[in-house]
Amino acid sequence: MPRVDFLPSGMAADVAAGTGLVEAARLAGITIGLPCGGKGTCGKCRVRVTRGSLETRAHALSDEERAQGWVSACLATVITDVTVVIPPESDASHPTWLDDGLTPAEEQAIDLRRLSPLGHRVQLRVDVPKPEDGLADLDRLRRCLSRALDGTTPEVPLGVLRALPETLREQDGLVTLSLAGDNENTRVVDCVSGRAHTPVLGLAVDLGTTTIAVQLIDLESGQVLATRNGYNAQIACGLDVISRINYAVRPERLEDLRERAVESINRLIREAAADTATPPHAIICGRISGNTVMTHLLLGIKPEYIRLEPYVPAVLSLPHLTAKELGLAVNPEAVLSLSPCVGSYVGGDITAGLLTTDLVRDGEAPPCLFLDIGTNGEIVVGNKDFLMTCACSAGPAFEGGGIENGMRATLGAIDHVTIDQASGQAAF
Repeated sequence: MPRVDFLPSGMAADVAAGTGLVEAARLAGITIGLPCGGKGTCGKCRVRVTRGSLETRAHALSDEERAQGWVSACLATVITDVTVVIPPESDASHPTWLDDGLTPAEEQAIDLRRLSPLGHRVQLRVDVPKPEDGLADLDRLRRCLSRALDGTTPEVPLGVLRALPETLREQDGLVTLSLAGDNENTRVVDCVSGRAHTPVLGLAVDLGTTTIAVQLIDLESGQVLATRNGYNAQIACGLDVISRINYAVRPERLEDLRERAVESINRLIREAAADTATPPHAIICGRISGNTVMTHLLLGIKPEYIRLEPYVPAVLSLPHLTAKELGLAVNPEAVLSLSPCVGSYVGGDITAGLLTTDLVRDGEAPPCLFLDIGTNGEIVVGNKDFLMTCACSAGPAFEGGGIENGMRATLGAIDHVTIDQASGQAAF
């Protein structure tokens, strides 16, 4: 098997002949940034071969660069032993995270009426077992729940059921249950003996193409406890949604994108929970909003057909999911819902944004304009009677995506220019 040595890190990987250089780097624990998603159009994943050779295809590099041993990593295939130098600008192994932990103002809170019935807590004393009544522990729990919830009988998942016999008997049937869901489908997320004193929390996630934001909300008071923002680690695999779609063409790359999204969210959840000194296990429900492509990638669904005529996504809206299904580091039985998307490039983020305004509720309001300017930007015009929308690649347009010297607004980008009065020369 050919050996690939990577410099300056000193890491190496033994791979089968025909393995892509990007995959070989990943096996060695290195992430090579692919701004265009691996299509070979930007030339910004260039690496230099100092020993051996790589099989390459035509790419965006100049004849002079190729003569010096430079190749586009996304188009290079390992065929023999080779040594490759990865310059700092091509190495995305250690991204510079945004450090935007925000402390919400004391008055920042959410109307409790808008939280209900996403998540709440119920205390019960479940009837003790009686000889020959024919009722199992689950039957008695459901009977008491139905009385407390005006006839509603929530689903009790297997994880809760496994602990139920001991939980019901620890304090003579006194239990505290955390419930989450909606009027049509409520679920018991947690059941503990006695009176629980830990907070019951909700999670809000804005899954953006470039940045992700999370908030922790106390579901009993409506108080926003913590806000955390950070980069989406998928950036290394493409700067915009089309680049991500291109990157996700193979199953292992689709899974890579899914894992990067999940870990980015989990990192922010851990930071927000640490800010508030609350355990992530206390999060019993959540809402995730993202554009259509980001929703597909989080779910591990191939997004390829979103960019191909007639531009049909695999899914626009979904039933509730659990945290363990998505891999989020909160209560594994927590009920999570994804804001419904509208079309191929008009996603759940714009849906969630509209629902926080009076645009869709005030019947007498004149037509208004609503803008969501992100990497994937959406524009909506209308009022309660009608809504018209369109989408565009706003981020790459403003950040120079797709041009030789363009880059995202991050470390290394020029953010100011001064002109020397004597020489007239520009300095950065």
